[in-house]
Amino acid sequence: MVPPDVKDATISKPVAAPLPSFPAPRRAPPALPPALVAGGVRLRAARRGDLPFLHALHRALRAPDFALAPWSQVEREAVIRDQFALQHRHLLREYPRADYWIVERRTDPPEDASGSDAPIPIGRYYLDRHGRMWRAMDMGFLPGKRGFGGALINWTKACAVAAGAHGVDLHVAHDNVRARALYLRLGFRDVDPPLDFYQRMIWLAACEGDGTGLDR
Repeated sequence: MVPPDVKDATISKPVAAPLPSFPAPRRAPPALPPALVAGGVRLRAARRGDLPFLHALHRALRAPDFALAPWSQVEREAVIRDQFALQHRHLLREYPRADYWIVERRTDPPEDASGSDAPIPIGRYYLDRHGRMWRAMDMGFLPGKRGFGGALINWTKACAVAAGAHGVDLHVAHDNVRARALYLRLGFRDVDPPLDFYQRMIWLAACEGDGTGLDR
Protein backbone atom coordinates (compact mmCIF):
# COMPACT_ATOMS: atom_id res chain seq x y z
CA MET A 1 0.00 0.00 0.00
CA VAL A 2 3.03 2.25 0.50
CA PRO A 3 5.12 2.40 -2.69
CA PRO A 4 8.04 0.10 -1.84
CA ASP A 5 11.54 1.42 -2.26
CA VAL A 6 12.69 -1.65 -4.19
CA LYS A 7 14.25 -0.15 -7.29
CA ASP A 8 17.61 -1.68 -6.40
CA ALA A 9 16.24 -5.23 -6.13
CA THR A 10 17.99 -6.80 -9.10
CA ILE A 11 19.92 -9.98 -9.63
CA SER A 12 23.13 -7.94 -9.80
CA LYS A 13 22.59 -6.13 -6.49
CA PRO A 14 21.92 -8.72 -3.79
CA VAL A 15 20.83 -7.64 -0.31
CA ALA A 16 22.85 -9.69 2.12
CA ALA A 17 22.81 -7.77 5.42
CA PRO A 18 20.64 -9.16 8.26
CA LEU A 19 17.17 -7.71 8.42
CA PRO A 20 16.34 -5.30 11.25
CA SER A 21 13.87 -6.33 13.93
CA PHE A 22 10.43 -4.82 14.20
CA PRO A 23 10.05 -1.94 16.66
CA ALA A 24 8.55 -2.76 20.03
CA PRO A 25 4.77 -2.29 19.90
CA ARG A 26 3.77 1.07 21.37
CA ARG A 27 0.11 0.33 21.96
CA ALA A 28 -2.33 -2.50 21.49
CA PRO A 29 -4.70 -2.46 18.52
CA PRO A 30 -8.25 -1.31 19.25
CA ALA A 31 -10.81 -4.07 19.68
CA LEU A 32 -11.77 -5.73 16.43
CA PRO A 33 -15.44 -5.72 15.37
CA PRO A 34 -17.60 -8.71 16.38
CA ALA A 35 -17.74 -10.08 12.83
CA LEU A 36 -13.95 -10.47 12.65
CA VAL A 37 -13.75 -11.86 16.18
CA ALA A 38 -16.48 -14.37 15.36
CA GLY A 39 -14.45 -15.39 12.32
CA GLY A 40 -11.48 -16.23 14.54
CA VAL A 41 -9.41 -13.25 13.34
CA ARG A 42 -7.00 -11.39 15.58
CA LEU A 43 -4.04 -9.04 15.26
CA ARG A 44 -0.77 -9.30 17.13
CA ALA A 45 2.49 -7.39 16.92
CA ALA A 46 4.99 -8.78 14.43
CA ARG A 47 8.29 -9.98 15.82
CA ARG A 48 11.59 -11.13 14.41
CA GLY A 49 10.47 -14.75 14.42
CA ASP A 50 7.75 -13.84 11.92
CA LEU A 51 10.22 -12.88 9.19
CA PRO A 52 10.24 -16.36 7.56
CA PHE A 53 6.43 -16.30 7.35
CA LEU A 54 6.46 -12.74 6.01
CA HIS A 55 9.02 -13.67 3.38
CA ALA A 56 6.89 -16.65 2.34
CA LEU A 57 3.85 -14.38 2.18
CA HIS A 58 5.74 -11.85 0.05
CA ARG A 59 6.83 -14.63 -2.26
CA ALA A 60 3.27 -15.92 -2.62
CA LEU A 61 2.07 -12.42 -3.50
CA ARG A 62 4.89 -11.38 -5.82
CA ALA A 63 6.06 -14.57 -7.54
CA PRO A 64 3.39 -14.31 -10.30
CA ASP A 65 4.84 -10.93 -11.29
CA PHE A 66 8.13 -12.61 -12.23
CA ALA A 67 6.75 -15.74 -13.86
CA LEU A 68 7.61 -14.50 -17.35
CA ALA A 69 10.91 -12.84 -16.45
CA PRO A 70 13.84 -14.21 -18.50
CA TRP A 71 15.62 -15.49 -15.39
CA SER A 72 16.32 -18.86 -13.90
CA GLN A 73 14.34 -20.04 -10.89
CA VAL A 74 17.32 -19.28 -8.67
CA GLU A 75 17.52 -15.74 -10.03
CA ARG A 76 13.79 -15.16 -9.57
CA GLU A 77 13.97 -16.37 -5.98
CA ALA A 78 16.94 -14.06 -5.33
CA VAL A 79 15.07 -11.03 -6.70
CA ILE A 80 11.96 -11.80 -4.62
CA ARG A 81 14.09 -12.27 -1.49
CA ASP A 82 15.95 -9.02 -2.05
CA GLN A 83 12.75 -7.15 -2.86
CA PHE A 84 11.27 -8.32 0.45
CA ALA A 85 14.40 -7.25 2.33
CA LEU A 86 14.46 -3.79 0.73
CA GLN A 87 10.75 -3.23 1.41
CA HIS A 88 11.17 -4.35 5.04
CA ARG A 89 14.05 -1.94 5.62
CA HIS A 90 12.25 0.89 3.82
CA LEU A 91 9.08 0.60 5.90
CA LEU A 92 10.90 0.33 9.24
CA ARG A 93 13.10 3.29 8.34
CA GLU A 94 10.30 5.55 7.11
CA TYR A 95 7.63 4.49 9.64
CA PRO A 96 9.42 3.66 12.90
CA ARG A 97 6.30 4.33 15.01
CA ALA A 98 3.84 2.35 12.91
CA ASP A 99 1.97 -0.78 13.93
CA TYR A 100 3.29 -3.93 12.27
CA TRP A 101 0.66 -6.61 12.79
CA ILE A 102 0.39 -10.26 11.91
CA VAL A 103 -3.16 -11.27 11.00
CA GLU A 104 -3.97 -14.60 12.62
CA ARG A 105 -7.03 -16.81 12.47
CA ARG A 106 -8.33 -19.64 14.58
CA THR A 107 -10.48 -22.09 12.64
CA ASP A 108 -12.89 -24.83 13.63
CA PRO A 109 -11.99 -27.52 12.85
CA PRO A 110 -8.27 -26.68 13.16
CA GLU A 111 -6.39 -26.30 9.88
CA ASP A 112 -3.03 -27.00 11.50
CA ALA A 113 -1.75 -30.52 10.76
CA SER A 114 -1.10 -31.08 14.46
CA GLY A 115 -4.75 -30.50 15.29
CA SER A 116 -3.90 -27.50 17.46
CA ASP A 117 -6.57 -24.83 17.75
CA ALA A 118 -3.94 -22.09 18.17
CA PRO A 119 -4.32 -19.19 15.71
CA ILE A 120 -2.26 -19.50 12.55
CA PRO A 121 -0.80 -16.56 10.59
CA ILE A 122 -2.69 -15.78 7.41
CA GLY A 123 -1.47 -12.28 6.53
CA ARG A 124 -0.01 -8.95 7.57
CA TYR A 125 -1.38 -5.48 8.17
CA TYR A 126 0.91 -2.48 8.66
CA LEU A 127 -0.78 0.73 9.81
CA ASP A 128 0.64 4.11 10.81
CA ARG A 129 -1.71 5.70 13.36
CA HIS A 130 0.49 8.73 14.06
CA GLY A 131 -0.45 12.10 12.68
CA ARG A 132 -3.79 13.48 11.58
CA MET A 133 -3.93 11.30 8.48
CA TRP A 134 -3.54 7.60 9.18
CA ARG A 135 -1.76 5.51 6.57
CA ALA A 136 -2.60 1.91 5.66
CA MET A 137 0.93 0.98 4.66
CA ASP A 138 0.59 -2.63 3.62
CA MET A 139 -1.91 -5.48 3.75
CA GLY A 140 -1.66 -8.94 2.26
CA PHE A 141 -3.02 -12.44 2.79
CA LEU A 142 -1.98 -15.91 1.80
CA PRO A 143 -3.81 -17.34 -1.21
CA GLY A 144 -6.99 -18.98 -0.02
CA LYS A 145 -7.02 -16.93 3.19
CA ARG A 146 -8.39 -13.69 1.78
CA GLY A 147 -11.73 -12.07 2.46
CA PHE A 148 -10.89 -9.98 5.52
CA GLY A 149 -9.33 -6.93 3.90
CA GLY A 150 -12.55 -4.95 3.54
CA ALA A 151 -13.54 -5.58 7.15
CA LEU A 152 -10.10 -4.49 8.37
CA ILE A 153 -10.23 -1.30 6.32
CA ASN A 154 -13.72 -0.48 7.64
CA TRP A 155 -12.44 -1.16 11.16
CA THR A 156 -9.50 1.19 10.49
CA LYS A 157 -11.89 3.91 9.32
CA ALA A 158 -14.02 3.56 12.45
CA CYS A 159 -10.93 3.69 14.67
CA ALA A 160 -9.68 6.79 12.83
CA VAL A 161 -13.01 8.54 13.45
CA ALA A 162 -12.93 7.57 17.14
CA ALA A 163 -9.37 8.90 17.45
CA GLY A 164 -10.20 12.21 15.78
CA ALA A 165 -8.01 11.55 12.74
CA HIS A 166 -8.74 13.37 9.50
CA GLY A 167 -8.88 10.18 7.47
CA VAL A 168 -6.93 7.26 6.04
CA ASP A 169 -4.74 7.10 2.96
CA LEU A 170 -3.04 4.30 1.07
CA HIS A 171 -1.37 3.47 -2.22
CA VAL A 172 -2.62 0.84 -4.64
CA ALA A 173 -0.77 -0.61 -7.60
CA HIS A 174 -2.22 0.31 -10.99
CA ASP A 175 -2.52 -3.36 -11.93
CA ASN A 176 -4.27 -4.35 -8.69
CA VAL A 177 -7.74 -3.89 -10.14
CA ARG A 178 -9.55 -5.88 -7.47
CA ALA A 179 -8.03 -3.96 -4.57
CA ARG A 180 -8.72 -0.63 -6.25
CA ALA A 181 -12.37 -1.59 -6.77
CA LEU A 182 -12.62 -2.54 -3.08
CA TYR A 183 -11.19 0.80 -1.93
CA LEU A 184 -13.57 2.71 -4.19
CA ARG A 185 -16.51 0.80 -2.69
CA LEU A 186 -15.23 1.68 0.78
CA GLY A 187 -15.25 5.40 -0.01
CA PHE A 188 -11.64 6.08 -1.04
CA ARG A 189 -10.86 8.34 -3.99
CA ASP A 190 -7.78 9.17 -6.04
CA VAL A 191 -5.61 12.07 -4.96
CA ASP A 192 -2.32 13.43 -6.30
CA PRO A 193 -0.96 12.63 -9.76
CA PRO A 194 -0.42 8.90 -10.26
CA LEU A 195 3.06 7.52 -9.62
CA ASP A 196 4.77 5.18 -12.07
CA PHE A 197 3.23 2.06 -10.54
CA TYR A 198 0.96 3.29 -7.74
CA GLN A 199 -1.97 5.61 -7.11
CA ARG A 200 -2.53 7.34 -3.80
CA MET A 201 -6.10 7.08 -2.51
CA ILE A 202 -7.70 8.82 0.46
CA TRP A 203 -10.79 8.51 2.63
CA LEU A 204 -11.87 11.55 4.65
CA ALA A 205 -13.47 11.04 8.05
CA ALA A 206 -15.26 14.39 7.90
CA CYS A 207 -17.41 13.08 5.02
CA GLU A 208 -18.41 9.80 6.65
CA GLY A 209 -21.86 11.14 7.39
CA ASP A 210 -23.00 10.79 3.77
CA GLY A 211 -22.08 7.11 3.76
CA THR A 212 -19.36 7.45 1.14
CA GLY A 213 -16.36 9.06 2.77
CA LEU A 214 -15.95 11.21 -0.34
CA ASP A 215 -15.18 14.91 -0.33
CA ARG A 216 -18.20 16.64 -1.90
